[in-house]
Amino acid sequence: MLKRPSAGVVVTIGKGLAVLMLCLVFSIAPASANAVVTAGLPGGAYTQLNYYTTATAQSGFNGGTWNYGNFGTAWVQANTGALYTFDEARWTVNENPNGYSTAAVYVSSAPIGGGYTLLTPLVSQAGNTVTGQLMDYTFTPTVGQYIEFVFYGGNSWTAASSIQGLVLVPEPTPVALYIGLLLTAVLLAARGYRNVDDTATSQQITG
Repeated sequence: MLKRPSAGVVVTIGKGLAVLMLCLVFSIAPASANAVVTAGLPGGAYTQLNYYTTATAQSGFNGGTWNYGNFGTAWVQANTGALYTFDEARWTVNENPNGYSTAAVYVSSAPIGGGYTLLTPLVSQAGNTVTGQLMDYTFTPTVGQYIEFVFYGGNSWTAASSIQGLVLVPEPTPVALYIGLLLTAVLLAARGYRNVDDTATSQQITG
């Protein structure tokens, strides 16, 4: 005669399966991280209000320096070519002399250019800075294709180096697939046990 497992055994099995599922999820899903999407784009993807000699927006977004070639407020923009969820912006201060400067970051699904005044900045920085200072800001995840940085260099020509827009990396889809397969296996195993138990009970009654 096949005996039905006790409630304690069932609970123990259930806890074991729950632990197994959690281990599976954490073994598949990597730690979340951001990715830079503003580097390595075609040359035409980078635009700016103006630039000095070779210090273009393309240079600034690819580890080099962008320089406005003058005092005052100026912008640089990158067109990533697709919609992304931006949530972080970085740049390195480039000024001489050091002093007061400002910066703002905008994200949009359409080109921004001089129209940034109509948008709400996702990042606003103002204060004394020194050349070589890394500025790194996170903000509310925002979907867009274009990211624009607006700089003001104070007593220095306006410039910036290593300008970066970072986006959220999507979670890999296999996680849901593996969980679904595991749940299916558990259900099939439970159904198989129930069928065996019912058959044994029937044989006992008829015998």
